[in-house]
Amino acid sequence: MDLGIEQSLFNDRLQLSAGYFWNRFQNLIQFASGGTLCPPATFGFCPINVADAKTQGWEFAFKLNVFKGLDFRGQYTHTLTRAFDTPGNPLGGDKRLPRWPVDQATIGFTYQPIEALVLNIDYRFVGARNNNLFNNPNEKLGVFNIVDLSASYDVTKNWQAYIRVDNLFNEDYEEIFLFGRPIRSVFGGVRMKYDLPI
Repeated sequence: MDLGIEQSLFNDRLQLSAGYFWNRFQNLIQFASGGTLCPPATFGFCPINVADAKTQGWEFAFKLNVFKGLDFRGQYTHTLTRAFDTPGNPLGGDKRLPRWPVDQATIGFTYQPIEALVLNIDYRFVGARNNNLFNNPNEKLGVFNIVDLSASYDVTKNWQAYIRVDNLFNEDYEEIFLFGRPIRSVFGGVRMKYDLPI
């Protein structure tokens, strides 16, 4: 189930949206790490049937046109997950699903001072998560905050130059336990766009 509402205000300069979602799963397959459920040949990593589980939560988002060429946007999601205590669940139930943060949010700015130039700055927050199905406190994934920058310039109608900086402040974080993310990274290049006469 997914219910939502959208509303525009101030001659469409401000757009608001809110939603509620609820999902019920049967025979949910999740990737297990650690514990004793996996055969030795898999080195402790294997897919298992969690059986019955649910997710539910709320989402809020907005987009504001501050003035011509400058937009401010944001989104927040609150998610609750639960694996139920059912005969098919080898975990015993009443546990949070792995790697689903309760809280996550993004905010960003887009600035277009001239038609050909677009500048973006984006901030992403992800709350603490359990890494595995057992909710092992020794494998908690911590909160992280990431800032990314990007810019593009239309040299011609067919050629665009761009640059992007990921993880601007060199945050040390993990999306998955023991799988580190890249340090601050800078990318640049040229995009070419042509319509083929087909």
